[in-house]
Amino acid sequence: MKALRLLAALALALWLGAATAAADEGWEILRFHADIAIERDGTLLVTETIEVDFHDLDKHGIFRQIPVRYRWSDTHDRVYDLTVVSVRDPSGRAWPYKVETVDADRRIRIGDPDKTVSGAQTYAITYRVAGALNAFAEHDELYWNVNGGDWGVASRRVTAAVRAPSPLLRVACFEGSEGSTRSCGAALARDGAMGFEASRALQPGEQLTIVAALPKGVAAEPRVILDQRPRSVDRYFEVTSLSLGLTGLVLAGGLTLVGRNWWRHGRDRR
Repeated sequence: MKALRLLAALALALWLGAATAAADEGWEILRFHADIAIERDGTLLVTETIEVDFHDLDKHGIFRQIPVRYRWSDTHDRVYDLTVVSVRDPSGRAWPYKVETVDADRRIRIGDPDKTVSGAQTYAITYRVAGALNAFAEHDELYWNVNGGDWGVASRRVTAAVRAPSPLLRVACFEGSEGSTRSCGAALARDGAMGFEASRALQPGEQLTIVAALPKGVAAEPRVILDQRPRSVDRYFEVTSLSLGLTGLVLAGGLTLVGRNWWRHGRDRR
């Protein structure tokens, strides 16, 4: 019995070690900072500064994946219109990048496919987003996920700053896995902007989410961008009064044709 327990413990330790090794990609995000400017036309101008350390790994670069499509109803999705402006290093030199759509996300693939880098690297991504503000009766609101939950590595420090044409009414921030209600470490006014910071390092899949309310009229009235949802295979087989009626007509027509064919050709001609 003791031998079986020892073998089970050893197997569990080996499995946990393999899982940890698989989850550890061997590099880390030292700091992720997002500077978010709410423009008067209602768009967002976002600059993300992502400082990473690849250590001794040879990497082509990073992927930045940003959700831009959310379920709105059974027939439509809400869409954020995202346009990448630039991707640069601290000296202002442009990083090669490619933008692609992956499911409900826009993926910014950064780096030269023919070259590798290692050690500390910094990527400054600037992009513009339309359709992200929410309208309420008394105020407008920005609800924004700062760093995203698709990173397979830990982030030592995650911060953000939100700027608007006039002072914000109130703010809040949350940290942790998707849907977490745990408050973040700080939300303080700094240099005319509201600053946010996670209270700890964020593990893979964890995110910093911020909420900022601004007075009505400071920015253009928010307009939600809707796009028709792609029809799933299941929806083609939904039972509705129309589908039942059409099925009945097709069935009746088919039976009529079969009956005529049998009457003309299928009877026993004795």
